[in-house]
Amino acid sequence: MRRLGDGRRRPRTGVTRATETVERIKQFITTNGLQPGDCLPSESDLCDRLGVSRSSVREAVRTLSTLDIVDVQHGRGTFVGNATLHPLVETLAFRVDMLPGENQQALREVIEVRRGIDLGEARQVCSALRGAGDEELHRLVDRITAARKEGESFAELDRGFHVTLMRRAGRRIIADLVAAFWEVQVVTMAKLPPSTVTDLPSAHAEILKAAEAGDVNDYRRAVCTHYEPLLERFRR
Repeated sequence: MRRLGDGRRRPRTGVTRATETVERIKQFITTNGLQPGDCLPSESDLCDRLGVSRSSVREAVRTLSTLDIVDVQHGRGTFVGNATLHPLVETLAFRVDMLPGENQQALREVIEVRRGIDLGEARQVCSALRGAGDEELHRLVDRITAARKEGESFAELDRGFHVTLMRRAGRRIIADLVAAFWEVQVVTMAKLPPSTVTDLPSAHAEILKAAEAGDVNDYRRAVCTHYEPLLERFRR
């Protein structure tokens, strides 16, 4: 911070311009209704439209690329990104790395967040799936059951099941959060001594049955039954 003549502090111009340019590009994307995969104007065009320097645009694009808001394809241009939560996953996974000896507790907290999301969305999920007979969800449950019988991993199937539940309820942002915390859980588990969860009971079928019956209380009971073995395994 630099001081003005009257003693007040003035923010560093570079930081302010960089942040402002990031916000202007985000506003340009939303104002113009651009979607993932749409091409952004060239660097020089953005400078003219936003009234900023090339260095400000370049720094802003680097920041937005890190956040998966834009996708820089060298030789082709800059496109609107998918705005995934991958940066969140990377940050949380690194946060776990910064807690030496606390990986098991961190994993338990991640599982508790996943359980909390499922419990919190119980009414929406049950309302959306009541009487639905969703074929994709039933296929996932059948494949999970078969994998468990064969002693095979069903991690990706579990991810698909929980994400699909939220998408069926029209909860797209929540679905992204579910996927993100699932990925953090997998990354964190990989840092622990080898173990298997295929021998743990799961309640995917019970969760789906309760949802299609529209029974919120049974749904919540099934969710707790589903997560409790994992929480118990990683209890300190």
